[in-house]
Amino acid sequence: SQAITARKLGSGELFASVDLRPGRETNVVLTLPPAVNRIAGVDVRADRATNRLLSAYEDRRDNGLGVYLDARDLKNKHDFMSAVQSLPSLIVRKRGINTTAYISHGVGGCTPDFFLDGRKVIFEMVSGYDPKDIIGIEYYSRGALIPVEYQTYGNCGAMLVWTKQLRR
Repeated sequence: SQAITARKLGSGELFASVDLRPGRETNVVLTLPPAVNRIAGVDVRADRATNRLLSAYEDRRDNGLGVYLDARDLKNKHDFMSAVQSLPSLIVRKRGINTTAYISHGVGGCTPDFFLDGRKVIFEMVSGYDPKDIIGIEYYSRGALIPVEYQTYGNCGAMLVWTKQLRR
């Protein structure tokens, strides 16, 4: 009697006992069970936002290009206008029901681009947000400072608003 062991990665081993005799052919068929890959549980812990857009925002903020307002800066602001009025070169004007924003560089001015959670929008879409619903605002007063993924033709500047909806 002889012991035969068959192995296949992911399937484990199969053992069989076979009687072998001289001068006699012996056929053995071994059927391995289907492969089952089992992995140990994975415990993931992260201190930073897991969302790709928020991670990119945090990286830019950490590198210091642009001007950033975070939850601490926005905490005591009662509306969006009061939150952004301190941004350099940004002029926000409300006339009746219309609100406009432009960047003043001494003589004349231009209208920056506005982004809400990474999508290009008009100013009115960001200006209506309650500061309590905003994670952060990044502001670039000159086109050359704007991250390449948010640059558009004729860049004047840009404001990127990141809301708590991204964390859901």
